[in-house]
Amino acid sequence: MNGNHPSKPVTITSAAHSNRTLGGVQVASKAACLHYIDLGFSIQRTQFELRRPEQMVSDLANPQYPVSRMGKDGIMAYHKAVNRLLDEDKFREFRILGDHLDTEIAVHAESISQAQIIKNSVHEEAIKYVGSQYLNAYGSWNSRGLERCSSLETASLATKREYSAIKETIASYYHADFLDYLSVLKINELYRNHAVWKELHALGSNFVFVLNSGVRLYLSMFEALGEHTAIFVEIHRENDAAELFRKQDIAYLERGSVRKDKTFVIVDIAYTGGTVLEAKKKVCEIYGPGIKTITVGVFPKTLEAVLSMDYSLYAGRLLPTRNSSLKRESWMHRLLEDDQSDL
Repeated sequence: MNGNHPSKPVTITSAAHSNRTLGGVQVASKAACLHYIDLGFSIQRTQFELRRPEQMVSDLANPQYPVSRMGKDGIMAYHKAVNRLLDEDKFREFRILGDHLDTEIAVHAESISQAQIIKNSVHEEAIKYVGSQYLNAYGSWNSRGLERCSSLETASLATKREYSAIKETIASYYHADFLDYLSVLKINELYRNHAVWKELHALGSNFVFVLNSGVRLYLSMFEALGEHTAIFVEIHRENDAAELFRKQDIAYLERGSVRKDKTFVIVDIAYTGGTVLEAKKKVCEIYGPGIKTITVGVFPKTLEAVLSMDYSLYAGRLLPTRNSSLKRESWMHRLLEDDQSDL
């Protein structure tokens, strides 16, 4: 095994060559594959694993409209209704199962349109079950979720120009034939304008986002508040689906003037928090270990993710969570409370 190019020794049998049997290697990255080709190896087999299309039905960390307009009791009533519905025979096969999924309930299907139909059916039944008594506890500005509902077409000219510049830069790192498959180059909706963008902006001056999920976060914040300094870093902890399309890795991209004497606020969607912490490590390598950093986990799904972040953006609220007294049996409910002054 080459230390720079991890591989697994395997025995290769080629039916097309009289069942010739040879030693070989199994690799998981393009860089490793090219390394062995340079040594004289030849490709024996290619295989791709693809996940079925998914749709989120209920997410306590980021409730969607109209659940985002409810208070804690309404959000929990909806979540429990969705949970009950997906235990019924007609929906059970579509439910996504896994570890640490208490905060989110999602479905999968053979096509994105079928997954959307299933989601809508479950959602409509759950809303009927909950009733209207919980609706409109909050308005859009302070809602308990950040919906993707702001069309990029109606965004400001400055935001559109910023996205065009980012797309042009990102595209230069990829083979042209594959650009249509990159979701980061096809963003059509931004998160709505919300009070949390102003609160987030007050944390520092240099904002760090992870490609590719961070582009939408950055543009949403840009649309709400105007130009601000941002750094994009590329982190792939697992499932780098675009690796085959890329000509070279993106070390980092800067938008605006970075001030090393100012705080770096590292922001990303945080299922477990690992990507945010990797981004923090990378930023310290780029700008020096003496910089001041603040980590923000967006829509965290586990208690471990929440407690590992300085701040968590949870259910429409930006909350200090690293030194909080949250407990495993109650943390999801506690973060949904209207009064979180004693976290």
